[in-house]
Amino acid sequence: MNALGEMMIATRHSNFPVKKGDLLAGTRIIPLIIRKDKMEKAVALTGGRPLFRILPFLHKTAGIIITGNEVFYGRIKDDFTMKHRIKGFRY
Repeated sequence: MNALGEMMIATRHSNFPVKKGDLLAGTRIIPLIIRKDKMEKAVALTGGRPLFRILPFLHKTAGIIITGNEVFYGRIKDDFTMKHRIKGFRY
């Protein structure tokens, strides 16, 4: 839509969580008046599909696999403490 000229749309960045009622985009006609055929062309470009898609937030999980037996046999100290925790990760 921005490439058509005389109109613009600004959106939030992709892949950011949103809540009900959050503003996602704003649009305006730059010269305040525009020809009807230009607006119809912008609508036709959508192909009747919505401009935006909001997907449910998926919680991701991760795991850590430690190989070797140095900790088991006491050759090195197990030092997995809170300072190693990943921010936002649910244990």
